Amino acid sequence: MDQLPETLYKYSPLHKYGKILLFQSELYAGSAAKQNDEMELSIPIKYSQDTYTLNAFISKYLAQLKVSGHLTENNYNEKLLEATDRYNFSIHNPQKYWKQSEDKILEMNHNFYGIICFSSNFNNNMMWGNYSNNNTGICIGFDREMLMKHFSKIKDNFAVTFGKVNYFDELPEWSFNAQENEQVTKNNFIKSTFSKQKTWIEEKEYRLIISGFQSIESKDRSIKYPKSIIREINIGTRISLTDEEEIIKFVRRENLKISVYKMKKSFTSLNLDRELICDNS
Repeated sequence: MDQLPETLYKYSPLHKYGKILLFQSELYAGSAAKQNDEMELSIPIKYSQDTYTLNAFISKYLAQLKVSGHLTENNYNEKLLEATDRYNFSIHNPQKYWKQSEDKILEMNHNFYGIICFSSNFNNNMMWGNYSNNNTGICIGFDREMLMKHFSKIKDNFAVTFGKVNYFDELPEWSFNAQENEQVTKNNFIKSTFSKQKTWIEEKEYRLIISGFQSIESKDRSIKYPKSIIREINIGTRISLTDEEEIIKFVRRENLKISVYKMKKSFTSLNLDRELICDNS
């Protein structure tokens, strides 16, 4: 089992979300609809052949009808044929079958879930360019253990899951959960929320998935955190002197026991180096 990093890093531009992130101590649990990966929380479902059988499909289909009150003795045979037809359609027309439910699934996922993304590294040149406004932003290092403790105590109507993102070359296979097995449900949830295409592997992402939001624009997606969980602040190679001074003043004013580093070009690696510019620890 991989050892969890002690520090989790959050890249951000400074003049948009970054000032709220740092100066107002707010992390934003964004909807998948606003992420830069088109397949975020929308990876097509591919069931394993050994679990996605006609008998399993019929069993689950009829069970759901029974729970909803739409299965009776009089229509049992009709619904049995309906289930068989739907299964055969899904086998022979998987793309059309997926599209029939895709919009409804995506709407639910986009409204219900929030994602807070972190990385295990602070010096990835690509990420500084993509997520920190072309090296003019920041990368905050959070104490992972303290972060987890804080998010375990947020509002009762939310569920929080933390984990490492897994990267794949092919679509991950799901287990068809005919019997609503709790472990199968958990495994499928992990595959749907912690899986990304291998082209993103350099991000070395860890994420918090928060469940229970009412809509994409829910105001409670902004979640306060205590400043004490910040371990370090890294600032971009191209940050303005004004912004650099503002960050250092903030650290000293708030008496944060941390260090501030400025990124710089490396002459020995494709990643960036850094130098200490403020030691307030």
